[in-house]
Amino acid sequence: LEILRGPQSTLYGSSAIGGVILVETASAGVASGEDTRGVVHARAGSFDTFGATASARGSAGPIRSSASLGFEETNNFRPDNGFKVLSYSSRLEAQLTPQLLLGATLRGQDGAYDEIGSTVFPSKGRSENLNHLATLYSQWTPAAHFASRLTAGWHQNEYDWTDKTYGPASNFYSRNTREILDWQNTWDVT
Repeated sequence: LEILRGPQSTLYGSSAIGGVILVETASAGVASGEDTRGVVHARAGSFDTFGATASARGSAGPIRSSASLGFEETNNFRPDNGFKVLSYSSRLEAQLTPQLLLGATLRGQDGAYDEIGSTVFPSKGRSENLNHLATLYSQWTPAAHFASRLTAGWHQNEYDWTDKTYGPASNFYSRNTREILDWQNTWDVT
């Protein structure tokens, strides 16, 4: 996780005027000579809250991989005000030569939230949100202080609102798809 304040458009594109929050999946694989690792977490709490996460990473020669799957669910403290989300993340990398890395990532989430509105103005409905991001990338590092990275990506977001107060006439659906091609060159002077 990296947080950069202020204009960072020279590194992250013209939309990064106010700053950037960069979130990366866990690095693929483990250090050379280590075994594959896996972790499972489960948690529970009040308001029928439950969560679980499973993740694994490993390597075989020049191939490294990591994957995780998580689920969260809660009913919240008001009736009919539940939330649940399923999320996934995976990365596969191949270090073909000391200078050339090829990789792919797949990330996403499928969430649903039951809205009941305020206590003064009830407005019942359900929002469902699907997010998927896939990338292919290559990184060439010809020298210790220079790296060139080419990334091709596909991102799709689907949002569906079902109104339970006023009926189907006020339902809303949208789907946005972006195709991304990014070439980033980094020169580390010091």
